[in-house]
Amino acid sequence: MRSITQEDVRRALEKKSATTRPLSDNDAFVQFHDIEKDPKKNEHLARVLDKMKTMGSPTVRVLQGGDGRLYAIEGNHRMVAAGILGLTPNVKIYDPVSDAKKTITLDWDKWHEKKKINDIAKHMGLDKDIEFPYEETEAYKDTLSRNGHAYTTRTDNEMGKYTAGFTLTSPLGKITIEDVKRLTGRHPFDSELTDEQRKYLADKEYDLIRFKKVTP
Repeated sequence: MRSITQEDVRRALEKKSATTRPLSDNDAFVQFHDIEKDPKKNEHLARVLDKMKTMGSPTVRVLQGGDGRLYAIEGNHRMVAAGILGLTPNVKIYDPVSDAKKTITLDWDKWHEKKKINDIAKHMGLDKDIEFPYEETEAYKDTLSRNGHAYTTRTDNEMGKYTAGFTLTSPLGKITIEDVKRLTGRHPFDSELTDEQRKYLADKEYDLIRFKKVTP
């Protein structure tokens, strides 16, 4: 009987850290990237098919998006092979918030090493963090308490980053994005802006984001 190694322990902890279940027809699954789906033209796919005929359904690791979709972080060939063979793949689901500090190993190019879930999520643009100016947090808390929702304006590299339906971590606690509108011109809440903010937004595109607090 062989002795237990550190790698055995790592795999056991990784297995325990995420939910694994069969992929459902109701799941909105997002492939990591497209591949050639003809095994006659894709040698790697042909090899995966041969292996899967013996080993059965694959397990692919995914990130749970705040929009409810499952974003694959590997397994392009395995997913296609499973479809060709009529097998139902399993998904091991990680959450970028609750699993942020957990570590897994990926075989991406130049990523043959351990990476935290949070780093992978950021690499894929799926990190669920949103920041607010420290001096505005109390005002936001008051608005959320009174109205049940609030608005934030995002410009430049923050535009297009947030999608309706996503749940994010923030200095206000967990929030859910309810609506995102791309606007230009006079701001809907112009009377609440400072002169400096009005000047900055003049002739600029910006995202007006409505969000609500997630109740426990």
